[in-house]
Amino acid sequence: MKKIICTILLLVSIAAYSAPILFEQGEKARNSGQMSKARQYYFKFFTRNPKSKYAPVAMYRYALSNIPYRNAVAYLNRILKKYPNYQNRYKIVDKIAMLHYLKEKYKQGIKTLNRIVTADDAKTSEKLRAYYYVGKCYLLLGRSTKANKFFKLVINAGKNAYKALAELEIAEIYFKNRDYRKAKQKYESVVRNYPESEVELKAVYRLGIIYTYNGDKEKAKAAYNYIIQSYPMSIEASFAKEKLKKITKNFASARRNIISNNYNPPSNREKDNENRTQENTENRGQTPLTQKNNEVRLTLHIGNYRIKHRGYAYHIYRKLKRSGFKAYIKKRKIKGRFYYTLRVGNFKSKRKAIRKALRIKRKFRLRVKVIDET
Repeated sequence: MKKIICTILLLVSIAAYSAPILFEQGEKARNSGQMSKARQYYFKFFTRNPKSKYAPVAMYRYALSNIPYRNAVAYLNRILKKYPNYQNRYKIVDKIAMLHYLKEKYKQGIKTLNRIVTADDAKTSEKLRAYYYVGKCYLLLGRSTKANKFFKLVINAGKNAYKALAELEIAEIYFKNRDYRKAKQKYESVVRNYPESEVELKAVYRLGIIYTYNGDKEKAKAAYNYIIQSYPMSIEASFAKEKLKKITKNFASARRNIISNNYNPPSNREKDNENRTQENTENRGQTPLTQKNNEVRLTLHIGNYRIKHRGYAYHIYRKLKRSGFKAYIKKRKIKGRFYYTLRVGNFKSKRKAIRKALRIKRKFRLRVKVIDET
């Protein structure tokens, strides 16, 4: 009987002695990059010593040692349930959310991060990180309004590690919604406030694209050259080189298309017919709806819209007006049917007309035709 008791005590003492050794061996293997060995040591440690103060640390290390996604989430949740007083519990919640985020399970990521957002005892830095990634999840789900709300919470919190990223994401929302005016303002603000940073690189690249759409060739070239010189090893630099090669060719071809395809000066006979039609329309009381009659030179013709599509015509008209273009609508009778004609003008020189036509074509992706109404 005494021998049995002595054997049991010996085994218990060996297990107690070997427990910290297992954890130390796991730490050494982890620091030397031997993750498979470290994983084995950590697993043995927390399964044999669940009540040790190092058990949640070992389980945490094991969960993040390249094990399958579901197993990692399960072990991290197990730490939260089994060790509720663990001091780094919000760090574990954040890791669970990041695993969901990387697996593109954004709804689960939002649900997990809300535990930090609603917690009263979470640190400010932890909350700001949660706000940012909740915004990212909403953005990737296509809910830009919700995303914008959380990004603004980060920005309004003052100076922090995620403010620059949040400002860049708001600019990206404007860019994806094709609100290039607001996107340009936001990107330029990012470049001014965060020089020589990763967000500056992305902002300058987007500005190059916006300048190209707006027809500002020189600014677009300057943006791409800045990326190539300041960030030569970045992916954006290789893209910028390709953009620079195409930019001159694209501007030249677009200008040629406007001149050759769209600008067709009418003959004297066509002018007489158009003037006669206009006089008949005026006699019937069909005056322009958004602009008074005045001397017309060159005009940009956007399109003729049937009465049932007049809502769309006025929608485009309002967008053009908001962007500073002198748009107007005329109600005209063409071949016995009434149409709402949308045009932009007037221009006294062909050069100005073509320049405006290029801007409209790039910004709104509309077909524009330069016509002579003199």
